[in-house]
Amino acid sequence: MPACRTIILDFDGTLVESVGIKDRAFETVFSGFPDRLAEIMDYHRAHNHVLRFEKFRHITETILGQTYTEADEKRLGDAFHDLVVDGLISCPEVRGARAFLEEFHGRAYMCL
Repeated sequence: MPACRTIILDFDGTLVESVGIKDRAFETVFSGFPDRLAEIMDYHRAHNHVLRFEKFRHITETILGQTYTEADEKRLGDAFHDLVVDGLISCPEVRGARAFLEEFHGRAYMCL
């Protein structure tokens, strides 16, 4: 069997234990609406494939019944981004990920 020349890796849950970071970020961003938070989180989790900005709009307009503005998009997007980046920086790596990367470093092209 020929040697592997390219390895394509996923990031979340493969290299770092980051799967719940976006969930916690959504929960924090909308924590000012405790009476609607369960509904917001249910929507977020049920629509994993939807871009966060589309989720922000839907949540604001449909669940919270408020007008969604460009200022809201920027505020929510910035807050979400900061929470996710902070979470990624501090999350642990998946056990064995470093050993895998070291084993194949220089032997195969790796990309995320």
